[in-house]
Amino acid sequence: MRKALALIALAAATAVVPTPVTAEPIATIGKASVDRDAFVETLIEANGLNLLMNMMVMRMAEQQAIDAGTRVTEEEIAAERRQTLTLMFEQGDELTDEQRESLLAQFLERENASVAEFDIVLRTNAYLRAVARPALRDQITDEILLRAFNVQYGEKIAVRHIALPNLDEVRKAQARLDEGEDFAEVASDLSVNPRTAALGGEMPPFTRQSLGLPDAFKTVAFDLQIGEVSEPVQADDAFHLIKLERRIEPQLVKFEDVKDALREQIADGYLQTQIVSMRRKLAERAIAEARIAHPYLAEQLEAQRAALTPQPLDRADLEERFDAQRPEQPSTQPSTQPAEGESDIDPSLLPAVPGE
Repeated sequence: MRKALALIALAAATAVVPTPVTAEPIATIGKASVDRDAFVETLIEANGLNLLMNMMVMRMAEQQAIDAGTRVTEEEIAAERRQTLTLMFEQGDELTDEQRESLLAQFLERENASVAEFDIVLRTNAYLRAVARPALRDQITDEILLRAFNVQYGEKIAVRHIALPNLDEVRKAQARLDEGEDFAEVASDLSVNPRTAALGGEMPPFTRQSLGLPDAFKTVAFDLQIGEVSEPVQADDAFHLIKLERRIEPQLVKFEDVKDALREQIADGYLQTQIVSMRRKLAERAIAEARIAHPYLAEQLEAQRAALTPQPLDRADLEERFDAQRPEQPSTQPSTQPAEGESDIDPSLLPAVPGE
Protein backbone atom coordinates (compact mmCIF):
# COMPACT_ATOMS: atom_id res chain seq x y z
CA MET A 1 0.00 0.00 0.00
CA ARG A 2 2.91 2.32 0.67
CA LYS A 3 3.99 1.84 -2.92
CA ALA A 4 0.48 2.84 -4.05
CA LEU A 5 0.74 6.07 -2.07
CA ALA A 6 4.30 6.73 -3.24
CA LEU A 7 3.37 5.98 -6.88
CA ILE A 8 6.92 4.94 -7.79
CA ALA A 9 8.98 1.99 -6.61
CA LEU A 10 12.30 3.38 -5.35
CA ALA A 11 15.79 1.92 -5.09
CA ALA A 12 17.23 1.31 -1.64
CA ALA A 13 18.92 4.33 -0.07
CA THR A 14 22.68 4.46 -0.38
CA ALA A 15 25.24 5.78 2.10
CA VAL A 16 24.49 9.13 3.71
CA VAL A 17 26.45 12.05 2.27
CA PRO A 18 28.11 14.20 4.95
CA THR A 19 26.76 17.73 5.12
CA PRO A 20 28.43 20.83 6.53
CA VAL A 21 27.09 22.26 9.77
CA THR A 22 25.72 25.79 9.56
CA ALA A 23 25.13 28.28 12.32
CA GLU A 24 21.34 28.39 11.95
CA PRO A 25 19.69 25.98 14.39
CA ILE A 26 16.22 24.58 13.80
CA ALA A 27 15.95 23.08 17.30
CA THR A 28 17.91 23.39 20.56
CA ILE A 29 18.01 21.65 23.94
CA GLY A 30 20.49 23.30 26.28
CA LYS A 31 23.80 23.41 24.46
CA ALA A 32 22.74 20.76 21.93
CA SER A 33 21.19 21.84 18.67
CA VAL A 34 20.26 20.62 15.20
CA ASP A 35 21.03 23.02 12.37
CA ARG A 36 18.58 23.59 9.55
CA ASP A 37 20.82 22.51 6.67
CA ALA A 38 21.79 19.23 8.31
CA PHE A 39 18.15 18.51 9.08
CA VAL A 40 17.05 19.21 5.49
CA GLU A 41 19.88 17.11 4.05
CA THR A 42 18.92 14.20 6.30
CA LEU A 43 15.31 14.43 5.13
CA ILE A 44 16.48 14.47 1.51
CA GLU A 45 18.69 11.42 2.02
CA ALA A 46 16.01 9.51 3.96
CA ASN A 47 13.04 9.98 1.64
CA GLY A 48 13.94 12.78 -0.71
CA LEU A 49 13.69 11.11 -4.11
CA ASN A 50 10.37 9.52 -3.22
CA LEU A 51 8.84 12.83 -2.19
CA LEU A 52 10.45 14.76 -5.05
CA MET A 53 9.12 12.39 -7.73
CA ASN A 54 5.65 12.51 -6.19
CA MET A 55 5.75 16.30 -6.35
CA MET A 56 7.03 16.18 -9.95
CA VAL A 57 4.11 13.94 -10.95
CA MET A 58 1.69 16.33 -9.21
CA ARG A 59 3.13 19.37 -11.03
CA MET A 60 3.02 17.54 -14.38
CA ALA A 61 -0.63 16.65 -13.77
CA GLU A 62 -1.38 20.25 -12.81
CA GLN A 63 0.26 21.45 -16.03
CA GLN A 64 -1.82 18.99 -18.06
CA ALA A 65 -4.95 20.49 -16.54
CA ILE A 66 -3.77 24.02 -17.32
CA ASP A 67 -2.91 23.07 -20.92
CA ALA A 68 -6.40 21.57 -21.28
CA GLY A 69 -7.93 24.86 -20.15
CA THR A 70 -9.23 23.34 -16.91
CA ARG A 71 -8.99 25.07 -13.56
CA VAL A 72 -9.12 22.85 -10.48
CA THR A 73 -10.44 24.65 -7.42
CA GLU A 74 -9.75 23.95 -3.76
CA GLU A 75 -13.39 22.87 -3.46
CA GLU A 76 -12.80 20.19 -6.10
CA ILE A 77 -9.69 19.00 -4.27
CA ALA A 78 -11.70 18.82 -1.04
CA ALA A 79 -14.34 16.79 -2.91
CA GLU A 80 -11.60 14.46 -4.16
CA ARG A 81 -10.53 13.95 -0.56
CA ARG A 82 -14.06 13.12 0.60
CA GLN A 83 -14.59 10.70 -2.28
CA THR A 84 -11.26 8.98 -1.63
CA LEU A 85 -11.95 8.55 2.07
CA THR A 86 -15.44 7.22 1.32
CA LEU A 87 -13.92 4.58 -0.96
CA MET A 88 -11.14 3.74 1.48
CA PHE A 89 -13.33 2.98 4.47
CA GLU A 90 -16.41 0.79 4.66
CA GLN A 91 -19.71 2.55 5.26
CA GLY A 92 -17.98 5.78 4.26
CA ASP A 93 -21.28 7.49 3.46
CA GLU A 94 -22.42 7.05 7.05
CA LEU A 95 -19.28 8.55 8.64
CA THR A 96 -18.74 12.15 9.62
CA ASP A 97 -15.80 14.14 8.28
CA GLU A 98 -14.14 13.87 11.70
CA GLN A 99 -14.51 10.08 11.73
CA ARG A 100 -13.03 9.81 8.23
CA GLU A 101 -10.04 11.95 9.20
CA SER A 102 -9.50 9.86 12.33
CA LEU A 103 -9.50 6.64 10.28
CA LEU A 104 -7.14 8.25 7.78
CA ALA A 105 -4.70 9.19 10.55
CA GLN A 106 -4.71 5.59 11.80
CA PHE A 107 -4.19 4.29 8.26
CA LEU A 108 -1.26 6.61 7.56
CA GLU A 109 0.36 5.72 10.88
CA ARG A 110 0.16 2.02 10.04
CA GLU A 111 1.63 2.66 6.58
CA ASN A 112 4.35 4.97 7.94
CA ALA A 113 3.15 7.69 5.55
CA SER A 114 2.53 11.39 6.11
CA VAL A 115 -0.54 13.53 5.54
CA ALA A 116 1.58 15.65 3.17
CA GLU A 117 2.29 12.63 0.94
CA PHE A 118 -1.38 11.69 0.97
CA ASP A 119 -2.39 15.22 -0.01
CA ILE A 120 0.05 15.18 -2.93
CA VAL A 121 -1.62 12.03 -4.27
CA LEU A 122 -5.06 13.59 -3.81
CA ARG A 123 -4.12 16.74 -5.70
CA THR A 124 -2.58 14.66 -8.49
CA ASN A 125 -5.80 12.66 -8.81
CA ALA A 126 -7.93 15.83 -8.84
CA TYR A 127 -5.89 17.34 -11.70
CA LEU A 128 -6.01 14.11 -13.72
CA ARG A 129 -9.76 13.72 -13.11
CA ALA A 130 -10.31 17.19 -14.54
CA VAL A 131 -8.30 16.26 -17.65
CA ALA A 132 -10.03 12.90 -18.22
CA ARG A 133 -13.62 13.92 -17.49
CA PRO A 134 -14.41 15.72 -20.80
CA ALA A 135 -13.63 12.55 -22.78
CA LEU A 136 -16.70 10.87 -21.23
CA ARG A 137 -19.32 13.08 -22.81
CA ASP A 138 -20.11 10.87 -25.80
CA GLN A 139 -18.82 7.49 -24.61
CA ILE A 140 -21.56 6.39 -22.19
CA THR A 141 -24.39 5.32 -24.51
CA ASP A 142 -27.94 4.26 -23.61
CA GLU A 143 -26.96 0.68 -24.47
CA ILE A 144 -24.23 0.78 -21.82
CA LEU A 145 -26.64 2.32 -19.32
CA LEU A 146 -29.31 -0.33 -19.99
CA ARG A 147 -26.82 -3.14 -19.43
CA ALA A 148 -25.73 -1.53 -16.17
CA PHE A 149 -29.40 -1.21 -15.18
CA ASN A 150 -30.01 -4.93 -15.74
CA VAL A 151 -26.89 -5.81 -13.74
CA GLN A 152 -27.80 -3.59 -10.81
CA TYR A 153 -31.57 -3.96 -10.63
CA GLY A 154 -32.32 -7.33 -12.29
CA GLU A 155 -32.99 -10.61 -10.51
CA LYS A 156 -30.01 -11.73 -8.45
CA ILE A 157 -29.00 -14.95 -6.81
CA ALA A 158 -26.72 -15.69 -3.90
CA VAL A 159 -24.62 -18.85 -4.14
CA ARG A 160 -21.76 -20.68 -2.50
CA HIS A 161 -19.21 -22.55 -4.59
CA ILE A 162 -16.29 -24.92 -4.17
CA ALA A 163 -13.51 -24.39 -6.73
CA LEU A 164 -11.50 -27.56 -7.32
CA PRO A 165 -8.43 -28.21 -9.48
CA ASN A 166 -9.40 -31.60 -10.94
CA LEU A 167 -12.10 -34.27 -11.00
CA ASP A 168 -10.43 -36.35 -8.28
CA GLU A 169 -10.86 -33.44 -5.89
CA VAL A 170 -14.44 -32.99 -7.14
CA ARG A 171 -15.23 -36.60 -6.17
CA LYS A 172 -13.72 -36.07 -2.72
CA ALA A 173 -15.86 -32.99 -2.18
CA GLN A 174 -19.00 -34.72 -3.46
CA ALA A 175 -18.37 -37.68 -1.15
CA ARG A 176 -18.17 -35.41 1.88
CA LEU A 177 -21.36 -33.59 0.83
CA ASP A 178 -23.15 -36.93 0.32
CA GLU A 179 -22.21 -37.86 3.87
CA GLY A 180 -24.06 -34.79 5.11
CA GLU A 181 -21.19 -32.38 5.73
CA ASP A 182 -22.04 -28.71 5.55
CA PHE A 183 -21.30 -27.16 2.15
CA ALA A 184 -19.57 -24.16 3.75
CA GLU A 185 -17.22 -26.40 5.74
CA VAL A 186 -16.25 -28.40 2.67
CA ALA A 187 -15.66 -25.16 0.76
CA SER A 188 -13.43 -23.83 3.54
CA ASP A 189 -11.39 -27.05 3.55
CA LEU A 190 -11.09 -27.84 -0.17
CA SER A 191 -11.76 -24.78 -2.34
CA VAL A 192 -8.72 -23.43 -4.19
CA ASN A 193 -10.26 -19.96 -4.35
CA PRO A 194 -8.70 -18.36 -1.25
CA ARG A 195 -11.03 -15.36 -1.13
CA THR A 196 -14.32 -17.29 -1.17
CA ALA A 197 -12.95 -20.30 0.72
CA ALA A 198 -12.42 -18.02 3.72
CA LEU A 199 -16.15 -17.21 3.53
CA GLY A 200 -17.31 -20.80 3.24
CA GLY A 201 -17.58 -20.44 -0.53
CA GLU A 202 -19.95 -17.47 -0.34
CA MET A 203 -19.99 -15.14 -3.36
CA PRO A 204 -21.50 -11.66 -3.71
CA PRO A 205 -25.00 -11.79 -5.29
CA PHE A 206 -25.01 -11.49 -9.09
CA THR A 207 -27.40 -11.24 -12.04
CA ARG A 208 -27.39 -13.01 -15.40
CA GLN A 209 -25.79 -9.87 -16.88
CA SER A 210 -23.09 -9.43 -14.23
CA LEU A 211 -19.60 -9.13 -15.67
CA GLY A 212 -16.59 -11.08 -14.45
CA LEU A 213 -18.31 -14.48 -14.21
CA PRO A 214 -18.22 -17.13 -16.97
CA ASP A 215 -21.54 -17.64 -18.76
CA ALA A 216 -21.48 -21.38 -18.02
CA PHE A 217 -21.21 -20.66 -14.28
CA LYS A 218 -24.12 -18.19 -14.35
CA THR A 219 -26.34 -20.44 -16.48
CA VAL A 220 -25.97 -23.44 -14.15
CA ALA A 221 -26.37 -21.32 -11.04
CA PHE A 222 -29.64 -19.71 -12.22
CA ASP A 223 -31.08 -23.12 -13.16
CA LEU A 224 -30.66 -24.51 -9.62
CA GLN A 225 -33.37 -24.81 -6.99
CA ILE A 226 -32.76 -23.24 -3.60
CA GLY A 227 -30.55 -25.61 -1.60
CA GLU A 228 -29.59 -27.68 -4.66
CA VAL A 229 -25.94 -28.44 -5.44
CA SER A 230 -24.86 -28.57 -9.07
CA GLU A 231 -22.82 -31.14 -10.93
CA PRO A 232 -19.25 -29.94 -11.55
CA VAL A 233 -19.03 -26.91 -13.86
CA GLN A 234 -15.73 -26.23 -15.62
CA ALA A 235 -14.87 -22.53 -15.75
CA ASP A 236 -11.75 -20.39 -15.28
CA ASP A 237 -9.35 -23.37 -15.12
CA ALA A 238 -11.25 -25.02 -12.25
CA PHE A 239 -14.22 -27.26 -11.57
CA HIS A 240 -17.00 -25.68 -9.49
CA LEU A 241 -19.69 -27.18 -7.31
CA ILE A 242 -22.39 -24.53 -6.88
CA LYS A 243 -25.08 -24.36 -4.22
CA LEU A 244 -27.97 -21.92 -4.64
CA GLU A 245 -28.63 -20.15 -1.33
CA ARG A 246 -31.43 -17.72 -2.22
CA ARG A 247 -33.03 -15.70 -4.99
CA ILE A 248 -33.34 -11.92 -4.79
CA GLU A 249 -36.28 -10.47 -6.69
CA PRO A 250 -35.58 -7.64 -9.17
CA GLN A 251 -36.08 -4.18 -7.75
CA LEU A 252 -39.15 -2.30 -8.99
CA VAL A 253 -37.23 0.61 -10.46
CA LYS A 254 -37.80 2.39 -13.76
CA PHE A 255 -34.81 2.80 -16.04
CA GLU A 256 -35.49 6.49 -16.65
CA ASP A 257 -35.59 7.18 -12.91
CA VAL A 258 -32.04 5.94 -12.32
CA LYS A 259 -30.49 6.66 -15.70
CA ASP A 260 -28.57 9.74 -14.55
CA ALA A 261 -27.32 8.02 -11.38
CA LEU A 262 -26.09 5.07 -13.45
CA ARG A 263 -24.29 7.46 -15.78
CA GLU A 264 -22.47 8.96 -12.79
CA GLN A 265 -21.49 5.53 -11.47
CA ILE A 266 -20.12 4.39 -14.82
CA ALA A 267 -18.31 7.68 -15.34
CA ASP A 268 -16.69 7.40 -11.93
CA GLY A 269 -15.46 3.86 -12.62
CA TYR A 270 -14.06 4.95 -15.97
CA LEU A 271 -12.35 7.96 -14.40
CA GLN A 272 -10.74 5.86 -11.66
CA THR A 273 -9.24 3.56 -14.31
CA GLN A 274 -8.06 6.49 -16.41
CA ILE A 275 -6.49 8.25 -13.43
CA VAL A 276 -4.44 5.20 -12.50
CA SER A 277 -3.21 4.81 -16.08
CA MET A 278 -2.39 8.51 -16.51
CA ARG A 279 -0.58 8.68 -13.17
CA ARG A 280 1.55 5.65 -14.05
CA LYS A 281 2.55 7.22 -17.36
CA LEU A 282 3.51 10.48 -15.64
CA ALA A 283 5.59 8.55 -13.10
CA GLU A 284 7.41 6.75 -15.91
CA ARG A 285 8.05 10.04 -17.67
CA ALA A 286 9.34 11.63 -14.46
CA ILE A 287 11.87 8.85 -14.00
CA ALA A 288 12.96 8.99 -17.64
CA GLU A 289 13.19 12.76 -18.14
CA ALA A 290 13.64 14.53 -14.79
CA ARG A 291 16.82 16.57 -14.32
CA ILE A 292 17.83 16.91 -10.67
CA ALA A 293 20.32 19.49 -9.43
CA HIS A 294 20.97 17.89 -6.03
CA PRO A 295 23.92 15.45 -6.53
CA TYR A 296 22.72 12.82 -4.06
CA LEU A 297 19.20 12.71 -5.49
CA ALA A 298 20.57 12.72 -9.04
CA GLU A 299 22.69 9.68 -8.17
CA GLN A 300 19.65 7.87 -6.77
CA LEU A 301 17.64 8.69 -9.89
CA GLU A 302 20.35 7.33 -12.18
CA ALA A 303 20.40 4.12 -10.15
CA GLN A 304 16.63 3.90 -10.56
CA ARG A 305 16.89 4.40 -14.31
CA ALA A 306 19.60 1.76 -14.60
CA ALA A 307 17.48 -0.74 -12.67
CA LEU A 308 14.56 -0.19 -15.06
CA THR A 309 16.63 -0.42 -18.25
CA PRO A 310 16.84 -3.93 -19.81
CA GLN A 311 20.46 -4.98 -20.26
CA PRO A 312 21.33 -6.64 -23.62
CA LEU A 313 22.81 -10.11 -23.46
CA ASP A 314 26.17 -10.79 -25.10
CA ARG A 315 25.68 -13.60 -27.66
CA ALA A 316 29.00 -15.31 -26.87
CA ASP A 317 28.25 -15.23 -23.15
CA LEU A 318 24.75 -16.58 -23.77
CA GLU A 319 26.06 -19.52 -25.81
CA GLU A 320 28.74 -20.28 -23.22
CA ARG A 321 26.19 -20.30 -20.40
CA PHE A 322 23.82 -22.47 -22.41
CA ASP A 323 26.54 -24.99 -23.32
CA ALA A 324 27.67 -25.18 -19.70
CA GLN A 325 24.13 -25.95 -18.60
CA ARG A 326 23.38 -28.55 -21.27
CA PRO A 327 23.78 -32.08 -19.79
CA GLU A 328 26.02 -34.55 -21.58
CA GLN A 329 24.05 -37.27 -23.36
CA PRO A 330 25.46 -40.81 -23.73
CA SER A 331 25.66 -41.77 -27.40
CA THR A 332 24.09 -45.20 -26.77
CA GLN A 333 20.92 -43.98 -25.03
CA PRO A 334 18.15 -41.65 -26.16
CA SER A 335 18.02 -38.22 -24.57
CA THR A 336 15.37 -37.44 -21.99
CA GLN A 337 12.66 -35.15 -23.37
CA PRO A 338 11.28 -32.31 -21.26
CA ALA A 339 7.84 -32.84 -19.77
CA GLU A 340 4.91 -31.43 -21.73
CA GLY A 341 4.58 -27.68 -21.17
CA GLU A 342 8.10 -27.36 -19.75
CA SER A 343 11.31 -26.08 -21.32
CA ASP A 344 14.86 -27.33 -21.07
CA ILE A 345 16.16 -23.74 -21.37
CA ASP A 346 16.97 -21.84 -18.18
CA PRO A 347 14.58 -18.82 -18.07
CA SER A 348 17.45 -16.66 -16.81
CA LEU A 349 19.09 -16.99 -20.23
CA LEU A 350 16.18 -15.29 -21.97
CA PRO A 351 16.41 -11.53 -22.62
CA ALA A 352 14.36 -9.23 -20.41
CA VAL A 353 11.12 -7.97 -21.86
CA PRO A 354 10.92 -4.16 -21.81
CA GLY A 355 8.24 -2.93 -19.44
CA GLU A 356 8.05 -6.03 -17.31
